[in-house]
Amino acid sequence: NNEDPGYIAELNKLIEGTKPIGSDIETVITVPAYQEGKNLEKTIRSYAKLKNRSKFELVILENHSAGVSRDNTLEVIEKMKLEFPDLNIVNLYKVFDKKPTIGEVRKYLVDSVMLRKVKSNIKNSLAIVSNDADLEDISENYADKISETFKKDPNIDALGAKWDFPEKNFKKFPLLHASQRLWQYLDISFRNYYLKSPELIGRNSAFRSGVYAAIGGYNKNAKL
Repeated sequence: NNEDPGYIAELNKLIEGTKPIGSDIETVITVPAYQEGKNLEKTIRSYAKLKNRSKFELVILENHSAGVSRDNTLEVIEKMKLEFPDLNIVNLYKVFDKKPTIGEVRKYLVDSVMLRKVKSNIKNSLAIVSNDADLEDISENYADKISETFKKDPNIDALGAKWDFPEKNFKKFPLLHASQRLWQYLDISFRNYYLKSPELIGRNSAFRSGVYAAIGGYNKNAKL
């Protein structure tokens, strides 16, 4: 309600023609796609492995700046929709005046989900997942586990899930494997003992839609 009317108009245009969020949906996985046609098919195929497809939705925001030509992202999405008709894929498209920051894109992406939630008259809180378009692999229980975690503990507002580099990269670059494991250990230790907070980054994190609304969404003035 505190957003600029011009921004709300942009969001309405962005979600124009999209289907309502289904009443069975518990988890919404959001993926920004800036010239990601080369990676997106593998990513969508990975999500197609997930169990209980009727309970999650995959929302992809294809975006690019005005000076950049559109790639084949839409063609890939349409191909995947035909191959997996029961996979709830929502594709959005926006052209920015200049190359946007990833934070700006994620704000449009999640805010569009929130607006569709209101228009779909969904009263219950949704688990909103933030991920990237270059997914290598994923557990078939991924969406279910996120939803179940929020259900089991009402005090959990957000989750930072596990992520890693492909095993083939570690085999090719053993030093990368060792340095990555050392960094993860030091990072987890520092956060657990000093910051007392999880690591929430763009990829593989999740939060409740109600909490997102309560804090006012992404801070558009943040300088990161």
